[in-house]
Amino acid sequence: MSNRTLQNLIKLGEEQLGYLRNSLNQIEKGDYFEVKRVASTIRTLIHDTNMSHSLINQINNHSANLFDKECFFFANGQPLKGTLAESLYAEIRCRVPRIQFDEYNFNAKEVFRTWNTLEDWWEGLLFKNPTCEKFFSRKDVILHFANKEGGSHVDPNIPLTEQDALNSIKEINDLSETTIGYIMVIESGISMYYSFKNYLDKVKEVNNI
Repeated sequence: MSNRTLQNLIKLGEEQLGYLRNSLNQIEKGDYFEVKRVASTIRTLIHDTNMSHSLINQINNHSANLFDKECFFFANGQPLKGTLAESLYAEIRCRVPRIQFDEYNFNAKEVFRTWNTLEDWWEGLLFKNPTCEKFFSRKDVILHFANKEGGSHVDPNIPLTEQDALNSIKEINDLSETTIGYIMVIESGISMYYSFKNYLDKVKEVNNI
């Protein structure tokens, strides 16, 4: 068994960017099932468990990496505050109609006016709906589609209140109907694409790769 080199981890990161780019382009063509691939890719990049380490964490903590991860921030909509007025029945921190993905004509710094740490990006509260008592963070939404809805796993049971909440708001246009859960994953995919692409460029620059 040999340890991965930093160059190998960066190559894997570039593959994940390719997955994100391809899925987001397909979504713009109307293939909304690609939302689950977007969720799975984000899960690979950021989600740590007892059994696996996220790709970003492995790059950050690699002994050969000279880049200071503490100085880098990820594009984010301003997350919900942890406490909201009891009379507030629903609130969302993403855009409806949703953001459109355009790899070459997109100003991420203009669209995502808030830039947060990766932890804030992952844990920040995005959505509260009266059909479900819980607040949804980006982590909740991504893992719902990656772990429960067929992105990486298919759970045999899904709480109805959770499913209802993620389907509760719909964007309807001439061609399709998109639920709020999908919109949150798409926006997360777009913000992660531009953030992680910029991050990899910085890592390669600092480490002369």
